[in-house]
Amino acid sequence: MTTRSKNRAMSSEPTPSCSVPQVNPDFNIGGVEGATAHSIRSTQSGSCHSSATIKAQKAAAEALVLRRRLERELELATRERERERQLAALQEEVENSELRAELAAIEANGSYTGSRASHRSSTRVVNDTER
Repeated sequence: MTTRSKNRAMSSEPTPSCSVPQVNPDFNIGGVEGATAHSIRSTQSGSCHSSATIKAQKAAAEALVLRRRLERELELATRERERERQLAALQEEVENSELRAELAAIEANGSYTGSRASHRSSTRVVNDTER
């Protein structure tokens, strides 16, 4: 253990965190006002703070992108289900309309055939009575 590490370990002050540096506006190191001892140390030592922060920010950004993608996909799935429901209703309406058209055609053909048949039978009755 180095002397610096021993001093830090024996110190009653907590060691600065890599994730949340505290800014003291009266603190002045090397002409940089408002700098933290941690930020100066991080800049000099390779900064566990900045790499951890960058990793955390990337992870958060990736999570946000995935969350938005999930929300978009869920919305699309909801719209697709609604569209399928509308198409099924339209298909049912078309089938019902076609059935009504067929029924009307059958009824029209039946009434035409029926009227011709009744006309023939009445003509036959008239002809039979004339004989």
